[in-house]
Amino acid sequence: MVEVSCGNSRHEAEAARLAQVLNRLGLDGKLLIGYPVLSEDSTEQGVDAVLNSPTWGVVIFLFRSDLQMSAREILDEQDRAVYLMQAFLYRTPSLRDRRELAAGAVYET
Repeated sequence: MVEVSCGNSRHEAEAARLAQVLNRLGLDGKLLIGYPVLSEDSTEQGVDAVLNSPTWGVVIFLFRSDLQMSAREILDEQDRAVYLMQAFLYRTPSLRDRRELAAGAVYET
């Protein structure tokens, strides 16, 4: 079962639907909604939700309603979110294996 923790989200309806779907799928872990990820320069940058699951690892969710975005813009935004999360995780020594994150990344769009 997914445990939900809500911060400051402007996508509450989408987050609630996501939590329902994850629970229906029988996933486990903690779903953090509306919490900032701090970048190296300590500025807050966001992803809309992060699932921290012992089974699936860290899964990033971006909610978008701007249907005018091009495929390239969407990919750029996803790349930015992944790089931001990787930089955040790299700060924790126990998550690193020498110069890499201890677990490999899997990307799906």
